[in-house]
Amino acid sequence: MKSIIKKLVWVVLVSLLPLSAVIAQESNTGNVDQPKKENLGQNLSEEQKAMLQENKQERIENREVFKATLTEEQKAILQNKELTKEQRREALKKTFTDQQKEMIKAQHQDMKENREALKETLTAEQKAQIKAKAQERRANGDKEGARKAMIEKKKQQRKNNSSTSSTGN
Repeated sequence: MKSIIKKLVWVVLVSLLPLSAVIAQESNTGNVDQPKKENLGQNLSEEQKAMLQENKQERIENREVFKATLTEEQKAILQNKELTKEQRREALKKTFTDQQKEMIKAQHQDMKENREALKETLTAEQKAQIKAKAQERRANGDKEGARKAMIEKKKQQRKNNSSTSSTGN
């Protein structure tokens, strides 16, 4: 009788184990999949939302114009899967023409101006909400993770630079 009860308990536990994993996955997806800007969008006026949409469309168009200027060599660098994302970026930057560099500089300036124009339209309440959200992200460690990743990236770059310079001598 005891062996039957043990087997029955064992079967119930084993059958519930996959169910608990599914429940855990479902409860975690709500936090992970939420876009960061979702809360900000809910608090913006229609004009501000339209401004953001126009800025986004402008960035997309600028990206397409820039892609059209890429040479075959530059496209090959982008498609090289042997390089890390950072290595592709650095290799690509070295091949930019003066015109491409100016395009990038102008696009960065446009983004900065658009950001400032949006900031000017924000109310004190909206600014406070944005500030509170940023503090919340920092408190949750989001910024810390990005900072640690940047430090590791710089360490790797120094390591690569030192190994390149030592083999070149």
